[in-house]
Amino acid sequence: MLPVYICEDNPEIRKSLEEYLKKQIIIKGYDMEIVFSGGHPETILQKLGDAPQRGVYFLDVELKGESMDGFMLGTEIRKRDARGFLIYVTAFRDLAFETFRYHLEALDYIVKDDQERMRREIIRSLDAVTGRMEKE
Repeated sequence: MLPVYICEDNPEIRKSLEEYLKKQIIIKGYDMEIVFSGGHPETILQKLGDAPQRGVYFLDVELKGESMDGFMLGTEIRKRDARGFLIYVTAFRDLAFETFRYHLEALDYIVKDDQERMRREIIRSLDAVTGRMEKE
């Protein structure tokens, strides 16, 4: 079972994302489970520990009032989980290329501007994760 982590600083968006992911995991029968949902990057890193299993990470880029942004968090996650699936869900369309600058190898970069499109892209990302896992 793949653990799923959510790091989003906006509580309403985080709750909506978490509820949608839970529903899709059940409906589509994904072999996944949400193990963390919060707004603090340090907490997700503590939850990962030193020897995490491969996971799926839904990260916001801008984490207001936190010590690191989503790109720095992705860098720290990569140090612990080199093969994990990073999926950025953010309002900042123009920052997508930053994932290349940080060498994060993100699976997807989803913009929050349209709720329906965002949900379709989340499903597409989860399908891609499942497809890759089956091939391995």
